[in-house]
Amino acid sequence: MSAVSAARLVALVIVAAACGDNPAAPAEDGFDVERLRDDFAAVPIALEANADLTDDVGHVTAVLDTLTAAGWILEPGAVAVSPDLLSVPGFEAVGPARSRASTAPPLPVDLLGMTFEWDAAGDGYAVTERTGAPPDGIRFILYDRTTTPLVENGFVDLTDESDPSSDRLEVRLFQDGITRLDYDVEVTETANADSTSIAGFVADGSGGVHFEAVQVVSSTDEGFQVDLDYALSLPSRSLVLGLDYVLNLSLIAPHARFTATFDAGTDRLVLDLTQDADNAIDGAVTWNDEVVMTLTDDGAGQLVFLGPDGEELATAEAAAMRDLFEYASEGLGPLLAYLILPGDAAEPSATTAMGQ
Repeated sequence: MSAVSAARLVALVIVAAACGDNPAAPAEDGFDVERLRDDFAAVPIALEANADLTDDVGHVTAVLDTLTAAGWILEPGAVAVSPDLLSVPGFEAVGPARSRASTAPPLPVDLLGMTFEWDAAGDGYAVTERTGAPPDGIRFILYDRTTTPLVENGFVDLTDESDPSSDRLEVRLFQDGITRLDYDVEVTETANADSTSIAGFVADGSGGVHFEAVQVVSSTDEGFQVDLDYALSLPSRSLVLGLDYVLNLSLIAPHARFTATFDAGTDRLVLDLTQDADNAIDGAVTWNDEVVMTLTDDGAGQLVFLGPDGEELATAEAAAMRDLFEYASEGLGPLLAYLILPGDAAEPSATTAMGQ
């Protein structure tokens, strides 16, 4: 049994922020946490601009759920970080990572090169004789579902790009003349660690969100450790949010560290907190390398943001900082709705997919 097979795995997270639309730029008057919060609210606006994709992704995922799949550990979950970081109350247990030696490839071999089209009579996708799918993948034709009959407006290609060292799936959604989704999912397993990564973008033609995340679960001499890193950016706005989370579940001295970084233009805000085996939390917020806030807990499960010398913050400042903290810790959030990720398999043949 691998280290990961013996552990509760943690789901990949991508940030989901609140609303707003102020442009990012260096703050001329110094640190302004309320303005920074509003800057980063552009993230959900960019995601919401692509909400029309969720219908298409849902139809494709419904078919994938009936196929033999890799059982990759990309499942909905959330960091949901609380002051009790070590108890990991918000993490999803998603089961052991797949073993390359004993499970099927990411896509069923008997479906490679095939195209799925919508069967109105059967109210679902079915394999057809249509050509054009990638030789090492499968294609789903997309439609404008507001019309009757349906009008074709794009396609989704899923391509198996695995090699002997890892399993890799490329997902590309092309619609109305532009690439709306494009990302790779990769799983690598070794004797002592498993890693899962996803990287790509979602866009509507006028701008988009670039994302990348890597999760590594590894064994240690005293237990196991989870290292989770992600970055989510809006290149058109010079906004980058990064998260680095380390959870060490040592039997002797468990500890956790959570670092969120907000880059807006040339300015940088860093929220860094740690928790030791006694559940004591210590944290600080820096703005361009200067401490502007400190962080602790109130003993009742709530994080408390204070001034650099421990003084009480204005209500609006504390609320804005708490919002930024939540942006970095909420988890996969709405981005999950746009991701096409193979799940555990049901039946391993094209017959199921074709409805025969």
